[in-house]
Amino acid sequence: MAISENLVRAVLPTTLTTLHTVFGPAATREMIRYITINNRSEEEYLRWWFYIVPSGGTADSSNSLVSGEKQKRVPPGKNGDYNTWKVLHPGDTIQAYCDGHATIFVDGARRV
Repeated sequence: MAISENLVRAVLPTTLTTLHTVFGPAATREMIRYITINNRSEEEYLRWWFYIVPSGGTADSSNSLVSGEKQKRVPPGKNGDYNTWKVLHPGDTIQAYCDGHATIFVDGARRV
């Protein structure tokens, strides 16, 4: 059974941080479908980095979903939206950070 969820709703830190870990039995899957970054600054453009890290792994270029160098910067006071369809397994983590003041919203679904 698939259940729609807000996987992450958080202030995005300026240092790499684990925002979500997939818990559950071996058959558990979570899907990321949509990411929104809200730039809370009224003056500065924002870059952000987002990683889907396999269980026991570390965040690096091999598991980067969104890299600040490869994306458009989010304008002051605006949202940046990213559509995707990524599957996470038990023990996988979502790790991210930004270079300013932002809130992150990650929407998806959980299948047990």
